[in-house]
Amino acid sequence: MTIQDEMTQLIDKWVASFSRGDIETCVRLYSEDGAIYSPYGPAAIGRQAIRRTHEDWLAAGETNK
Repeated sequence: MTIQDEMTQLIDKWVASFSRGDIETCVRLYSEDGAIYSPYGPAAIGRQAIRRTHEDWLAAGETNK
């Protein structure tokens, strides 16, 4: 399996999990010190911040991540 295949599987798993509203699976796909950087909000660094960001996205009805 290539790194591209692995990345595609990871992204597909994240998209499927987010679509189901499964925040915990989404968060587990990030490392403990993972980060989300967005031009639309503050950086989310670490799993707790990543969890809050996903909760905010879902609460806002976000579907286009």
